[in-house]
Amino acid sequence: MQRFCLPILALGGSLCLVGPALADPAAADVVITSSRLSQPLAITPDATVISREQIQSRGAVFAADVLATVPGVIIGENGFGGISSLSLRGASSNKTLVLIDGVPVNDPSQPQGSFDFSGLDLASTQRIEVLNGPQGAIWGSDAIGGVVSIISLEPDGLSASGEVGSLATYRQMASAGISTERYAAGVSYGGFRTAGVPNADQKFGNTQPDGFNDTTVSLNGRLEVNDRVSLDSRVRYVHAAEEYDIFSNPAHVTDPTASSVVESEAGYVRARIKDVLGFDQELRVDLMGLDRNYFGKFPFGAHGDQEVLRWTATRQEKTWGLQFGAEHKRAAENTGGGLLTRNDDGLFVIGRWSPQDRLNLTASVRQDAFNAYGNQTTARGGASLRLGGGFTVVGSVGQGFKAPTVFEVTYPCLECTVPGPPKTLRAEQALGEDVGLDWSTTGGDTGARITLFNLSVTNQIDYIYPTGYLNQSHVRTAGLEFSGHHRLGHGFSL
Repeated sequence: MQRFCLPILALGGSLCLVGPALADPAAADVVITSSRLSQPLAITPDATVISREQIQSRGAVFAADVLATVPGVIIGENGFGGISSLSLRGASSNKTLVLIDGVPVNDPSQPQGSFDFSGLDLASTQRIEVLNGPQGAIWGSDAIGGVVSIISLEPDGLSASGEVGSLATYRQMASAGISTERYAAGVSYGGFRTAGVPNADQKFGNTQPDGFNDTTVSLNGRLEVNDRVSLDSRVRYVHAAEEYDIFSNPAHVTDPTASSVVESEAGYVRARIKDVLGFDQELRVDLMGLDRNYFGKFPFGAHGDQEVLRWTATRQEKTWGLQFGAEHKRAAENTGGGLLTRNDDGLFVIGRWSPQDRLNLTASVRQDAFNAYGNQTTARGGASLRLGGGFTVVGSVGQGFKAPTVFEVTYPCLECTVPGPPKTLRAEQALGEDVGLDWSTTGGDTGARITLFNLSVTNQIDYIYPTGYLNQSHVRTAGLEFSGHHRLGHGFSL
């Protein structure tokens, strides 16, 4: 795998050539679910899928290991256990919405609401879907750069494995479960531990290694009550502990014994009923919670949690599909000043129409109402057209937004010229456009896609001393994404 990126615009644009891609070679058989209204990968603009087989063939431990090879993705890492951030199409990492089994898991206690990928173990992951570009009309706030959706496996039988490496590094994986058409129940475990190396430079005498360990446990259950009614639930627990050094420069370590412990839980309960007034009904409750604790000379603690209640009605026919729904979201954080909350109520409609076999059109619109600052309306449209000879043209235009986080709208800014929370923060706004050309052979053994994109973000929120948080920036990125694959046979592929 090699990745080449060249700047092409003074305003933050980049040209990224990435290969080989991780899109499944049998694209016609892959269905994208993170677009809400499921459709084949081959006709979905801006979509990439990483399958379980691809994760295993690369020996990937953490999600960042495979996501770094997806077109449009940039990973920022700070060693084992250090914060790992993910940016899509040049947008900052806090503009990526992360879902685990459909549960939003962006950290409400983090000042800008981003997600830390450092502890996201892949032991219980079935697949990863990435949607590039603004997806506000589908998922609401935060999906300006795009969406990363982690989908967990449903264990069937017993499985266990382990790995040993240098620096006292160990990895263990195990799962047990049963999966039938009528019911399923299972548990998965993933563990990773390493003694690590010093974060600070050893040539200045910083010889104490900084270790990292991560434990992930997942539980799942499913029951098909009858031919129309089904219930299912999942929960995922992560415990990550890291040692690190705090230093103002490599030669002066302020605290060589600093450490942190992060515990998080995410899960859902869902009920589905088929064919009620012609639509399949779904009602689900999503819950996530996270506690971050830092130890050493500068101790600190933070708590964040989020609740989502979502109802959808979906109908899928051969030539058209329609989904509409409503959701209520509550986000809360406590960084030492008491529990602070934000509420969001959303309504959305998503449609698909295929007037002929060669043409597929999609459109969506969403309205969000926040208790803190008002309403947001976003829309998105996409199209794909098969030209023949294995070629398909795909394109989309979409809007996105990012609501100010609880931290941003309540930060007292005691160091500011005028202390107190900001009074005029507005949501960040985004508009993205892209067009791509996809080609694949009849059997899908060889394929490639090239995509030209543009992303413009206005009202970007920044912290400026001594003013505090305010809307000030206009950021534009543009780029060219390339991906390709070729199946060599005998289990090998590029």
